[in-house]
Amino acid sequence: MANYNYDFWSKEFEYKPGGAKSQQMIGQAIDDSIAERRLMADRAENKRDRQLKRNILNYNYAQKMAQDMDDLNIMPTAGVQGMDEIMTAAGRSIADQAAYLNKELKRTGDMTSYSAAMAKLKGEVGSIKNMDQEAKAFLGGVNTAIENGTFSDYNSPELLGMAEDMRRGSPKGRFENINGVTTWVSETVDGKPYQVAASQFSELSKKLQVKDDVDTILKSSVNLNAGPSGNILDFNTSPSGIGGQGLSAADIASDSLTDLINTAGPGNKERKSAALLVDHFGIPSRRAKELFTAVIDEDQLTPQEKADGIVTEGDRLLQQKWLQKAESMYGINQKAVSTERRARQDQYEQYKEKIDNRRDVKNTIDNMPAATINNNNENDPLSKNYMFKQELATKPGKFISDVKTSLIEKGFSNPKPIYTEPSIGADGEIIPGRFLGYEIVNEKLPANRRTPVQVYIDDFNDLDNVYKKMYAATGMESFSRKPMPAGTKTGTNDPITEMQGIGQAQINNDFAN
Repeated sequence: MANYNYDFWSKEFEYKPGGAKSQQMIGQAIDDSIAERRLMADRAENKRDRQLKRNILNYNYAQKMAQDMDDLNIMPTAGVQGMDEIMTAAGRSIADQAAYLNKELKRTGDMTSYSAAMAKLKGEVGSIKNMDQEAKAFLGGVNTAIENGTFSDYNSPELLGMAEDMRRGSPKGRFENINGVTTWVSETVDGKPYQVAASQFSELSKKLQVKDDVDTILKSSVNLNAGPSGNILDFNTSPSGIGGQGLSAADIASDSLTDLINTAGPGNKERKSAALLVDHFGIPSRRAKELFTAVIDEDQLTPQEKADGIVTEGDRLLQQKWLQKAESMYGINQKAVSTERRARQDQYEQYKEKIDNRRDVKNTIDNMPAATINNNNENDPLSKNYMFKQELATKPGKFISDVKTSLIEKGFSNPKPIYTEPSIGADGEIIPGRFLGYEIVNEKLPANRRTPVQVYIDDFNDLDNVYKKMYAATGMESFSRKPMPAGTKTGTNDPITEMQGIGQAQINNDFAN
């Protein structure tokens, strides 16, 4: 039986002023009020940003419509014409600074200081020339994105306001010397001051983000996986077969995200990632920026996240959202093509080919030292110990045939011969082009990593040149794409004045023998 008397008195002072419950209620009310005010402030700022962007875009479109409606007055109102006025101002600024330096030289006679200042000013001229190109590229990118409807919501209204100010010729703009740096100073169309060093205009194009067609990317990369019995596999399940485990749909979707982010280039991947969250997953711009500055402690990352290169909370959230979208599309595809079993074997072959290619590329890379600098095979034309080096001059057809065989053995499965253009002789006969060498590439590499490389016969006068190009064709090192010069023409003591080649008729004759 309940003791109602005790229940009543035990709760009488529970909410007494100053008591624990009372303080908790007051604290919760304060927290709720702060959170509500922060939310209201964020909404107000987002509304202001949206309205400012809309006003700028409306003006931009209105200018274009006015131009289209007036056929009697054709004047520049859009594009990058505004930069002409800015560059005129740049010329005046440089001229003024030069005049000042000359005046100071006459006043002080200090030639050393004058020479140093004038050299620096000449360097600024180069920066301003680059600025013209970079600014026009930036404005062209903004205009294209606006016209195509791909202008990212991640872009700040300040960036758009800056672009619109430049497009209009920056009526309040001027060049200033700030801490010894020539700097363009102006105001955005809504009156906010901005400044950009002449040498840093290339950063504007990096800040500009465009919307990507995520649906098309995922549709083209995420296909259905089927098990041995023909059943459609789960999104996270890897297909298995004779070649071992393949890639799950989740693995392929994750790879497509990595490839998309990598297109942004070094120093711009975080912006690209943040723009994806804003444009496709509804994350506010400010919140996206905060997420990509929140570094996750390494001990809080899963082994898979470490392998995927996850560093910040933004990376983690983007991958989660991306995979959720990919999985939803995978489910739609599964329902749409669950009765189509004929593609099962083709799909397995595609996965198997990817796995095989990865293994083959790794083997090629691992064996590259033994195939080049450590190659002691006396019967291999790619070895410095090759015993038939004289055949380059005496039997060129046999030599280049041996070279082709050796290249194929080392992972370059399809060396393509390179010839000069055919010519017409004095009596009208067609003279076949001369053989110059082979174009090689490791075709097992992904398409975006393949680097076709030209290995010329004259490179074999110094095998180190050939080795460098083999490494480059495997995707391991950069190199000069120009043919490596040799000292003398093949089989002679004559100095080389142009790229040498072997006549096709001579090659055919050698092969016949």
